[in-house]
Amino acid sequence: MSSDLEPLKPGEADVAIERAMQQRPKAMIIREKLQKMLDDENTARQFVGAIRNMMNKE
Repeated sequence: MSSDLEPLKPGEADVAIERAMQQRPKAMIIREKLQKMLDDENTARQFVGAIRNMMNKE
């Protein structure tokens, strides 16, 4: 089992950065969609309600 505290081997940091760069646009798109949804008050209420329901099921 590898620990997160272990130093990265040469090349691993590059791979990790590359992955992060590829994933970032997706996160930005999701964030923009969420922002548009939350700008609408009714949608925002439904969204918050859905999150509460999900949290209560745990």
